Amino acid sequence: MRHTAVLARAAALALVLIVTPSASAALAAGVSFTGVVPAEAHGGLDAVALARGQRIKGEGRFTVVLGGLQWRFASSANKAAFLTDPSRYGA
Repeated sequence: MRHTAVLARAAALALVLIVTPSASAALAAGVSFTGVVPAEAHGGLDAVALARGQRIKGEGRFTVVLGGLQWRFASSANKAAFLTDPSRYGA
């Protein structure tokens, strides 16, 4: 039974890694994948753009869940910048 549970968990993680483009970076940053949709940080505005003084709405395809909040970004570059140093952007 334990072996089956381990295999099921490994399969679920592999699916996340395949489906989520930056899953390995997200996992390294402590991002959790719970299936629960949390509140949007900054009302859905891109935190990296906000740090530059721009109010740009983030897109669903560039999303990270961290600290109980959903962080959206306008581009994959902004998402990557956030994952490099989330505390810089208020996470």
